[in-house]
Amino acid sequence: MAEKKVRQSRVRKYWPQYKWSNIAAMLKNNRIPPKLCDLDFNGKLVVITGATSGIGYKTARRYAEGGADLIVINRNREKSRALCEEIQRDFKVRCDEIIADLSQLDDMHRAADQLAALERPIDVLIHNAGVYLKKRSVTRDGLETTFAVHFLSSFIINWKLLDKLKRENRARIIFVGSEGYRFAV
Repeated sequence: MAEKKVRQSRVRKYWPQYKWSNIAAMLKNNRIPPKLCDLDFNGKLVVITGATSGIGYKTARRYAEGGADLIVINRNREKSRALCEEIQRDFKVRCDEIIADLSQLDDMHRAADQLAALERPIDVLIHNAGVYLKKRSVTRDGLETTFAVHFLSSFIINWKLLDKLKRENRARIIFVGSEGYRFAV
């Protein structure tokens, strides 16, 4: 019971930041069926971080269904391998994996270096990896974990890919975010 009151007080703390017009628009938009991208992604390369579950998983399947080849960046080798096998079996497209814990600086840099070394152009880069922690957590590098995964990893990957992406002049970068972090302790 006490935990419920603490959670409710946290929600009330942020409630004034929401504008009624935004809430009304959100409720209205929730009744509209989602628009699906009908673009042909055959021969395109899509990179997705955090693709083993949730939005990342659905996104990977959707792009693969459109014919895109994938590179998924995940921290769990078994789940990542299972995802790639599923994608290849169901959609007959290529799916490669980079195993990286995006809360760790050395893994962020290694994943970015691997992407920068690709000879193939990147068409879509989706930063989806995220964590939801109920307590403050610090990485072995001394960084707050949510900051490292949600913000710093995306920055480092983009920074290290900047020359490649400019040279190729074709990539779209998409950031997936959540306001769930507001309600953590």
